[in-house]
Amino acid sequence: GAHVEEVTVKGEVQGGSNGIYKGGKANNWEGGIRVPGIVRWPGVIQAGLEIDEPTSNMDIFPTVAKLAGSPLPQDRVIDGRDLMPLLQMRTQRSEHEFLFHYCNSYLNAVRWHPPNSTSIWKAFFFTPKFSPEGA
Repeated sequence: GAHVEEVTVKGEVQGGSNGIYKGGKANNWEGGIRVPGIVRWPGVIQAGLEIDEPTSNMDIFPTVAKLAGSPLPQDRVIDGRDLMPLLQMRTQRSEHEFLFHYCNSYLNAVRWHPPNSTSIWKAFFFTPKFSPEGA
């Protein structure tokens, strides 16, 4: 997400906008964790497609491995999920039931999207103090 309270040495506010999402860079509200991604593959991925489903950088590895025809390692848990079903509109939902949000080595929040449900829950273990109040 964009910095929302960035100030230059001259005191000029240069923060960005995260649209409808609360928070910004360096926190775990949706405005801090949602970062646009751009994928282009003519003839395979529909041009102009917009997906509003949270995914993770961890998803790149299993996606590329599957596209290359390479099996995933079996000696460890791979937290990422293949993105192609989302990118090719074979599903409207990420395969992640849980997404864990860390800041350095500290777990700050957990997002839960139960299977077969439209509910989305998010537990925050640390929350920033927004300024001004109500921001």
